[in-house]
Amino acid sequence: MNNEIKVYFLFLSYVLPLINNLNKEFQSEQSHLILQFEYLCNTDCDKIVSQWTLLKLSDHNLKSDIDIDSFWQKVSNIKNGLGELMFPDLTSFIFTLLSLPHSSAVAERKFSSLKLIKTNTRNKLEIKTIHHILTCKELIKKNCVWSAKKDFSLKMD
Repeated sequence: MNNEIKVYFLFLSYVLPLINNLNKEFQSEQSHLILQFEYLCNTDCDKIVSQWTLLKLSDHNLKSDIDIDSFWQKVSNIKNGLGELMFPDLTSFIFTLLSLPHSSAVAERKFSSLKLIKTNTRNKLEIKTIHHILTCKELIKKNCVWSAKKDFSLKMD
C-alpha cells in the first residue's frame, strides 16, 4: 500500500505543474502534453494534435488569462461554418486531463471518517453498513435529509 501511495504522489508531483500551466502550454509551439498523456486520448492523437494546431492558428478571441475551465468550455463550443464542433477531440482530451485528481485530500478525509466509524468496538461492521453510514453523513452535511409527509398514513386491512 505504501508503494502505491508513493507512486501516486510521484505522479501528482509530475502532473500538477503540467495541469497548472495548461493555458501556457496551449500557447507554446509544441504539444508534448498530448504525447505524454496519449493513453487518455479517446481517439487518434494525430487528430488532437491537428486540432491543437488549428486552435492556435485560428482567431477566436480567446483570452488565456481567464480561468482554465471557462477557457476550455469556450473552446468546446466553437463551431465551424457547417455548425459542427471544431475541436471535439481536443476538448474531450483536455476535460479528461482536468478531471484527474489534483490532490489526495478527499481520499484522506474519507479514510479519516472511516477510522471514526470503524472503531475497535465496531470492528464487525459490514462494508455495506459502513457505506450507508458514510452516505448518511454526507447527506446530512448537504442538508439533504428525508422526511415523511405529514399526511402519510398506513392503510391497514
